[in-house]
This record gives sequence, structure tokens and C-alpha cells, in this order.
Amino acid sequence: MEEKMINNIKKIILLILLVILIVYIVIPKSYDKKYKIKEYDIHETFNKKNNRYNISISKDSNIYDFNFDSKYIGKKLIKDIDVKESDKSICIIPKIDKFNTIPLCKRNNENIDYHLIDDIDLSNYFKEETIDNKTTNNITTYNLLDKKYYIWNYNGFTYIDSKGNDTINIFNNDQYDISLATKVKNYLVIPNYDSSYNFKELIIIDINNQKKDTWSINFDISFDSYILGTIDNTIYLVDKKNKVEYSLDVKNKKLKTIGNEAIDGVIYTNNNLEKISMSKLLNNNLLFDYSYDQNFILEDNKLYLQTSNIKILISNKNINKIITKDDNYVYYLVDDTLYYYDVFMGEVKVMQNFEWNFNNDNMIFIY
Repeated sequence: MEEKMINNIKKIILLILLVILIVYIVIPKSYDKKYKIKEYDIHETFNKKNNRYNISISKDSNIYDFNFDSKYIGKKLIKDIDVKESDKSICIIPKIDKFNTIPLCKRNNENIDYHLIDDIDLSNYFKEETIDNKTTNNITTYNLLDKKYYIWNYNGFTYIDSKGNDTINIFNNDQYDISLATKVKNYLVIPNYDSSYNFKELIIIDINNQKKDTWSINFDISFDSYILGTIDNTIYLVDKKNKVEYSLDVKNKKLKTIGNEAIDGVIYTNNNLEKISMSKLLNNNLLFDYSYDQNFILEDNKLYLQTSNIKILISNKNINKIITKDDNYVYYLVDDTLYYYDVFMGEVKVMQNFEWNFNNDNMIFIY
């Protein structure tokens, strides 16, 4: 009887060990691998937290980066590398099984997006752009990319998507400065600018159905405020006149005082909310740092994709400002025209509005 019990315990332990082994093998894990393909050194990492691959390919002093979001598809992904050259340019094309890659290029020793290469035939890698020229309320649309656009028209929003357009009226009087309007998750939030100096009401637009709601607050918040940033459904705002930092949970309509003259405020950096003195918040218009794996930056009106190793020129245009961005794409203005870029599509003309020549601050919200 005792021997039988011991055998059963052994079987249970063996089964548990087997389950642990299977889980270890099957569940994706972050990794960091270095290997060679032909004469190229490859440094490949996978971050299971955000399902992101970062691949750096180098030969001599030439470095190419290829970063993308994907669920786990294996290790040591690159199986081969093709090379295309001209007198001024060189492009390498990494080969990954069952995954579309792009040419990674340099021209005159500068890393450059392959859509800008004109002395090597890369046409097989270009995606055909859909152009559908329509004009609505003085806004001409070209390629809406299955996104939703809210364009400020001074007393409300012109809503545009691939199915059509609508007008969302909000205020009685024209408002030319809506610097506190904020995009947060599935909401567009704007203070009641029909008030003067202070507000105690927020208008909330649900972008899923374009319906308006209002959130009444029990006290005044000064228009002399600025937005630090957002996390999940929460906006972080600094009221400079009243020397207070607030968090506004839009989904649950909960407002908290999280900093004042007696208590340090908070700022988001290094992937965490960290304490910061109220004097720094009040004397500077700071922004949350979201620590992108790669970042789109403007330098001398030129747009670059900054990775951990290199800087890649992605547009030849003279760019005014970045409208919105994340790890993988960016929207930006060139005079009165809105453009989009990602590494697969390249630069795409989205829409044009003559009014943006004169006023384009916090006028465009994209979902």
C-alpha cells in the first residue's frame, strides 16, 4: 500500500515536471540573439511584453535596423540577405520565412527610406496607394487609411472617415485656441470653451459612435493650464494659475488632485509615474515621455526615424510639424497638407485644408 502511494506521488511529480517543461517550450519568451548571415552580423531581440522584434544588421561601418510588431514567430528569423547596388545607393533585403520584409537602404552613406531611392529598381516592394479625391467643408481627402479624423472647425468638429463625414457642433461662439482638447483612448475630450477664464465642464465625444456627453466638475479649473499626457483613460493636467496637478479619469468621470503647493506632482518617464516638484511642473510645459522603441523626430524640418542605432531619412519634404505618432507610424503637416508614413507604405498624402496654413495647433485628432 505504501509502495503504491509512493509510485503515485512519483507519477504526479513527473506529470508536473512534464507540464512545466511544455509550458517552458511553448510559451514565448523574450530573447537576445547574435548570429551571422553571409558577411552580415545580426543582433535580434524579441520583447514578449509588447510583442516586438528589433533587428540590427551590420557590415563594416554600415548599420541597418528593421523593427516591427508581431506575435512570437521564432528565433534567428533572417535566413538570407539579398543586395542591390548602384553608384550612390545600396539596399539589403533580409529574407524571413512567411513574413514580408522591406529593403533597408543607404544613399551617399546616409540611411534612407527605400521609397526615396530612385537609382535602384525596388518597385516590387511598393504598395499601391489608393487615391479617392473628395472635398467636404473645404477639406480635400485623398487616402484616409481606414482611420477616423476629427478636424476642428472653430465651433465643433468635422468628422471624416472612409464612409463619409458629419459635423459635431459644440460651442455657440467660434474658438480659435483649443489647446486643452485631448485624445485619450476612445474619447475626445474638450473643456467648455464657451466659459471665460475657467471651466467646470468637459465635453466628451465617444469616437465609437460620435455621441457627446458632458462631465460637470464641482470647482473651477483655469484655462491657464496644460496637458502633460495620458495613460489609459486618464488625462494628466497642470493648472498653472491654481498651482494644482489633476488626473481626470474620463471613462469613470473621476477627478483627483495629485499635486499642489504642499505635495509633489507626478510625471511619466522610464515607463513609470515618478514624483516631480510642483515648481518644475508650473515653470515648464512638460510632456510625458513614452519611451518608444523607435521614434520619429524633426530636425531642420526634415523627418527621421530614430532607432537605437541609426537615424533614417523618411521624407524629402519641408515638414512643419508632427501631428501624432507611435512606434510604427507618424502623421505630419507640410504647409496645409496632412501626410502619413509607415515603413511598408511610405509617405501617403491624406488630406488638405487651406486653413492649416494659418492655424494648425491642436486642430487634428486621429483615431
